[in-house]
Amino acid sequence: PLHTALILPRGIPTLDAPISDPLRYIRQLDQHVTHRIDTLKQLGRRLVYPSVLFAGLLVNAVVMHTVVVPSLYTLGDPPMALSLYNRGVHALAAHRWDSLLGLGLVASLAGPWLCARIQRVWDRLNRDWHTATALTGIHMRVTQGLPIHSCLRHAGIPPDPSTRISDALAAAFQLSPVHRHRLAIGEQSGDWESHLAGIIHGLTASHQDRINRCIALIPALLLVIIGGYMLVFFSILFQPLSQSIYNL
Repeated sequence: PLHTALILPRGIPTLDAPISDPLRYIRQLDQHVTHRIDTLKQLGRRLVYPSVLFAGLLVNAVVMHTVVVPSLYTLGDPPMALSLYNRGVHALAAHRWDSLLGLGLVASLAGPWLCARIQRVWDRLNRDWHTATALTGIHMRVTQGLPIHSCLRHAGIPPDPSTRISDALAAAFQLSPVHRHRLAIGEQSGDWESHLAGIIHGLTASHQDRINRCIALIPALLLVIIGGYMLVFFSILFQPLSQSIYNL
């Protein structure tokens, strides 16, 4: 049967009853998957520029360390900052196993904490998308004629007779007051279908806007890193270059 043969995206539960309107069900599923694909494509396109900046930073670092820094020794006594830098590099090379052991110890201690923080940030960034996916599963079941109570039970939300369905649904997914009010209207009018569709559309649009704003910050952060990196090397190069210009 179609309701058991479909392989659905994670977060959308399969139906435990035959699909009454297969064409509509497939259209809803296609709309949800297409939005995810479009978001990933847009993410890939917008990451091209930050990737080029990061590649330029790596090329610049290689040129600085292999060409520019060694040539400073031909201009006379190296500056103090360069001498300290070389001492640090030689110390790391002389005690590389101790350095690797210390780095591994720090990584083993800080790794779980850092992974947990990254996962928390990632979940917060995609919270609207996960909520929209769960609501899409409920919406797809409602449009197939299933009662809202069975849809909530299937989504893991046990209905409470003393609590309105809209309040239970909004509390389970931590929806905003605007979405809670819209669910209340859908409960009073009995039109769950259109109101759930509007909430899902708003959540997906909010998720896409949040992703775009986060991606827009990446080039700015890379430019700040590149600027700080160039400022450090300019401070190192300033003394020998000024001395060579003075000698000329």
